Amino acid sequence: MSIFFKRNISTKILIGFTIILLLFGGVTLANILSAREIQHTSDYVKKVRYQNDQEIGSLVSLAAVIQANILSAADSEMLDQFVKVQAASEDFKARIVSLKKSEHLTGETSNKLLELEALFPDLLRVGEKMVMLAVDQEFVELVQVRKEYKALAAKFLQQGKALREASTESFTVQMENISNQVSKTVRLGVIILIIALLGSIVLVITISRSITVPLKQSIKIIEAISLGDTSLSIPAGEPVNCSRIRNCGEVDCPSYGKEDHCWVNSGSFAVVK
Repeated sequence: MSIFFKRNISTKILIGFTIILLLFGGVTLANILSAREIQHTSDYVKKVRYQNDQEIGSLVSLAAVIQANILSAADSEMLDQFVKVQAASEDFKARIVSLKKSEHLTGETSNKLLELEALFPDLLRVGEKMVMLAVDQEFVELVQVRKEYKALAAKFLQQGKALREASTESFTVQMENISNQVSKTVRLGVIILIIALLGSIVLVITISRSITVPLKQSIKIIEAISLGDTSLSIPAGEPVNCSRIRNCGEVDCPSYGKEDHCWVNSGSFAVVK
């Protein structure tokens, strides 16, 4: 009896705990991998976002310098200063191209960048005309062109400001999305852990019942033997179909149609050695 029950109990406990460990181990591994992936994505987005922000800030600052230099060239009536503006404008265009190729540039930020780019040729054209009029001392026409330039410059700088704001907002949205992903991952992990815990409880109950029922039967027989009743025996083999082996019906066989240890009188129960 002891060998039979110990072997079955040990096997069932081992299987049960193996399943429990696999469940919790799988959940833990999945959460670790998911957290690492989200962290990697977050770090990457922050890095790219920082680079974009630096480039956009530099671009907007350069735009302010260009428009100020154009105005300065017109005020000083010096054409050579406008040559510096033309060199800076090439740098401005190159930075625009670089930003267009940047990753994680959202639709709104990209649109603001294109709008800023579209304004630049007009600013440069009117600015050059203003400088030429100042150098030629065509003051009557210069007054009107200067007003046109200032309006364009104000719009240009405002567009640059809008670009920076759009970039900042896009970063906030990206970080919120990542935060939501983290929350979803945590919630999913908790749900899986709860399911694993419930499954483990059910598993333990099932194993406990499968062990307790035959154990109670054995204890009952042992108690009867201790009181002097030796008419019952404890099985020492594997469960069999007692009703088939004993050729008895549903009324005569307590375990009719089931796999059991044939709890019958001593010397007549069926077991498989």
